[in-house]
Amino acid sequence: MSLSAGLTSRDEYTVGWLTVLSIERAAATAMLDEQHEKPLDFKQSSKDTNSYTWGCVGKYNVVIASLAAGVMGTTNATTTALAMLSSFPSIKFALLVGIGAGVPNTWHDVRLGDVVVSQPCGNNGGVVQYDLGRAGAAGKWERRDFLARPPEMLLKALANLQSDHGLESYEVVDFLQDAGLRSSKFKIAYAYPGLQNDRLFEATYQHVENRTNNYEKCDSSKEVKMKPRASTEPEIHYDVIASGNTLINNVVIRDNKIDEMAEQIIFFEMVAAGLMNEFPCLVIRAAFAKEFLLYVDVADVQEVEKAYEALTAIETSVGQINDTVSQARQARYEEEVAKLLRSLHVCDYAEGKNRNKERVKGLSAISFMKDDFADQQGSASAICALLCQLYIQKPELLSQSVTCKFKWDGRHFVRSFSALWSIFTSITSDQRAGEVLRILDASDECQIGDRELLIEKINRLFGAPGQRPRFKFLLTSRPYDDIRRGIRELEDRMPTIHLSGENETKVVKISQEIDIWIQHRLQKMGIQKSLLS
Repeated sequence: MSLSAGLTSRDEYTVGWLTVLSIERAAATAMLDEQHEKPLDFKQSSKDTNSYTWGCVGKYNVVIASLAAGVMGTTNATTTALAMLSSFPSIKFALLVGIGAGVPNTWHDVRLGDVVVSQPCGNNGGVVQYDLGRAGAAGKWERRDFLARPPEMLLKALANLQSDHGLESYEVVDFLQDAGLRSSKFKIAYAYPGLQNDRLFEATYQHVENRTNNYEKCDSSKEVKMKPRASTEPEIHYDVIASGNTLINNVVIRDNKIDEMAEQIIFFEMVAAGLMNEFPCLVIRAAFAKEFLLYVDVADVQEVEKAYEALTAIETSVGQINDTVSQARQARYEEEVAKLLRSLHVCDYAEGKNRNKERVKGLSAISFMKDDFADQQGSASAICALLCQLYIQKPELLSQSVTCKFKWDGRHFVRSFSALWSIFTSITSDQRAGEVLRILDASDECQIGDRELLIEKINRLFGAPGQRPRFKFLLTSRPYDDIRRGIRELEDRMPTIHLSGENETKVVKISQEIDIWIQHRLQKMGIQKSLLS
């Protein structure tokens, strides 16, 4: 086919024709009424790696592209289609044309060389994705695909074509013959392969492996006898096409997939699912595209918006939806965090003890135990108090896993010392925490059982050879015998201060600390009462 001069503008092309294999692209080119040079204003973007063929079919200017050689899958199909739309923004719709695996069944006698066209059926849009879903109850496969229908103008043309085929012969045969007359090579390459190569075997039969894909060595007794046709001309079948990323070349697996999807599948392929939600298109298998295109009403095409504009509008809407969803998620997360902090605030520890910010640098948390109050006697409540203060001072330390644990097991979560201690110690490995001082005051007033558990955990944390937590931990207590015995090993390697007040030196040190605290409080009160100049 000789090339005609390129059109003035790329915007004159309104139909995209997508193929997968080079042999499909060659057949598509042969179906053009006229082939064009590239458009005069065409400058291909560096992001568009497609190779194009331009031409016309009837009243439509068509641009043809195929997937990269050796590349399959729905994602690659999406990439090719979006690149085409970016380079040819006036395209209104596309046809996905090529070969694939037909599925003979009781309602469609699909044979070699027949034509298969996607058509909506029930709740599906004509194409379903067979490998997107999950294993549900009792191992039942639950689909999670939702693929769009072809645009109404294409379905309208399809209905008109079906109606005419009920009374007239298919023009597809004439188109193939015309292409064969123009090219002897095409006639040989795309000729009907003959009945001897159209053989159907039982689904469970395991074929003899061979590289020539012929059936000479296969067991003919396993062959299914098909009813003879009056003509070798292709039949056209309209129904649901299954698409996905998983190559299926086993009939038993294929039939199981059909049962799982509960759809009238007549064809399997590996591209269409990547296009249906991105590109207004119809999926056609075999040389039916040209005849179909002649039935698409030009007036209908002029009325619909460009595919690129529709896609941009969808992306904008999706972006707005995503923003709304993100805001809702953030609000829900903040609500969950607030609820968690309220649950961790098991006692008014701040009223029992205050801290002097001039003496304590970085993060600090204090828990004050008091045997007079039930909410300040347990080890779990003490850790809750420490975590609450740390999270308030540095919210970024609160991980999503913690909020999830609280969400699913909130009441038990804040009572579980083991769970709380695990979270408490994990913060020490977080680089964002920096220097942290944790104070557990009056631990002698903790319940005896909880006190023993707490001391055991502290021993494990600080007593392991060669290990030393990054944070500082201050434990205060009266010198009870059971507490002294519990931390005896730590006293040999950790700084320990005994404030008994038995000699003058210790009395002076205690007095100095008390003086510091009094000065801090007086200064704070003076500022509050505006007494200081």
